Amino acid sequence: MLHEQLHERRTPEEKAAIRANQSNPMPIVLADLPDEARPFARIVGRWVWVEFTQKPDAEVRECLTDVGFRWNSKRKVWQHSCGSGKSRRSPTDPRFKYGEVPVDEA
Repeated sequence: MLHEQLHERRTPEEKAAIRANQSNPMPIVLADLPDEARPFARIVGRWVWVEFTQKPDAEVRECLTDVGFRWNSKRKVWQHSCGSGKSRRSPTDPRFKYGEVPVDEA
């Protein structure tokens, strides 16, 4: 519910900026990644995933949204497609196919 309230409070310009950030390539996504999220961030195929061990503060969640991440409630991770476009939902976890690499080791 809080996410919906934050989303409703955003101006059309802010919403447009978020949509634009969703197409950023991986180098920009990694540069914009909040410091608090970096230890939990992994590269999965052409995407960046952030999987926290517990729910992050609202400020961190809002920052992730601002830089173009989306919450995947099925997998319980924040995901950024890094400009690769939308893909069909995979019935299996993409980490099994692509593996995952911590962003600081990539």
